[in-house]
Amino acid sequence: MGRRFQYFIIHYFTPPGRIQCLKEAFTKYIQILKEGKYLFFLNISDRLFTFLFFLLLARNLSTILYGEIITFFAATGVFVSLLDFGLAAYLQREIAANKTDRTTIFSNIFIVNLFSFVLYISLLLAVYFILYPGSSIAIFLIISISLYFGLLTETCNKVLSGLKNFKEQFTGFTLARIFILILFTIGIYLLSINIVYLFMVFFAGMVFNWLYVFIALIRNNIRISISAIKKTSIVNILKHVSPLGLAVVFTFLYNKIDVIIISNLLDYSQVAFYSAAYGVYKSSTLAFTFLLAGGFTRVSEIAGNKTEVRLFLKQYMILITIICLLVSILLFFFSDVIVKFLYSVKFLPSVDVLKILSFAVIAIGLNNLTGIILNGIGIFKVVMYITLFALFINIILNFAFIPVYGIEAAAVVTVITEYFIFLFELYFLMRVIK
Repeated sequence: MGRRFQYFIIHYFTPPGRIQCLKEAFTKYIQILKEGKYLFFLNISDRLFTFLFFLLLARNLSTILYGEIITFFAATGVFVSLLDFGLAAYLQREIAANKTDRTTIFSNIFIVNLFSFVLYISLLLAVYFILYPGSSIAIFLIISISLYFGLLTETCNKVLSGLKNFKEQFTGFTLARIFILILFTIGIYLLSINIVYLFMVFFAGMVFNWLYVFIALIRNNIRISISAIKKTSIVNILKHVSPLGLAVVFTFLYNKIDVIIISNLLDYSQVAFYSAAYGVYKSSTLAFTFLLAGGFTRVSEIAGNKTEVRLFLKQYMILITIICLLVSILLFFFSDVIVKFLYSVKFLPSVDVLKILSFAVIAIGLNNLTGIILNGIGIFKVVMYITLFALFINIILNFAFIPVYGIEAAAVVTVITEYFIFLFELYFLMRVIK
């Protein structure tokens, strides 16, 4: 991959003075925690809510119904990523870089989100009647509309991220999720409320979260301006963002396609077992993901300075590698304890899956870093092509090996996919910033 690439690997992964390197990484970690406390709290809230929400469902529903709900979230999420089309990430980048035209940028992107709802719900209904006609249409629709409001919220949040206003995001998210968790817990353990009504609570929480951050934008002097909405502006934005949008879609697909394939090739119970392990694996990324949320804004600001970008890559790569290595070791050696404690013995088949997924923690941490830097400096097409090839590899390997080796094969494919993305993104990134 070239002398510069080899030098980079040797220099940053086997540097002299390893103890000093660890001290510097720890100091940097504490510094970032202090500077971005609300971003840190937001990521904790996000991961914690997702984990607890699905844990409540897993412990109190049959594995079949739980697997069905997980499949609904995965299928709906694919279409949400299509609607997002990278617009939210593009919006954050433009808000961070553009000090004068923020209302115009936000107005044009938000109107695209609003008018795409009809297409979104039509496609989802088609998917339901083709793939899941025997399942609950009520739960499917509630999840679909709830995640649409999640998309609107994410659009508003990205504006606030571009402004480095993480406090408003954290407050809105936390209030909504506490409301959902409290009512869900009461409904499940005390009132035994029908699952459909419980998901109406989920819907109400998502709507509240959107309203909160939308009002926060108004307080920050950013609002919808009808006069700023222009067809030519929207077309230009969509053309510019299409590589990033496709990369976002491909990334989401390779993260969720395994669940959809398992639900069709095996059954909902196997989806439940796989998703329990995958949920722990994804929740473990909390240790580093908050670093990267603010990192995208930072890279957007320094995109024209290769020296600054190289320094950013060095500091964050060392930090994330150390964090992910520790997390990976914990997940591998304590997978049995973690699964039994959280999900009960009902989910013992998840233990081996979690052991396998623990090998992907370092890769997902580092490819998140390289992907954010590439997108932050505007190299959208590279990320798009890499994630597209990763998606093809993921689909082919899953269809080839899941019928033979089951959900363990899906976990191995996830590990392969994450390392594939990291290595190729790093290779192209080093060529850009050399």
